[in-house]
Amino acid sequence: MPYTLTAPGIPMLFQGQEMLEDHWFDDQNPIDWKLSKLNAGFGNMTKHLTDLRANRHGNTKGLTGGHFQIIHSILGIK
Repeated sequence: MPYTLTAPGIPMLFQGQEMLEDHWFDDQNPIDWKLSKLNAGFGNMTKHLTDLRANRHGNTKGLTGGHFQIIHSILGIK
């Protein structure tokens, strides 16, 4: 998920992804909210990344530019 929140474009966090929900999407089954406490660190990371992305504290420009360049590849994948 960190890549989703730091990449250009509109990120999509899917039903409970910010609390590590591991079930397939099903609008008949509610999110297990106990996961938000169990995985609070991951939720905090999500909050901090969205704050940086939106420049909520005025210390980053967020992803406001129109240009980007990939400067690192993993295992030769670009």
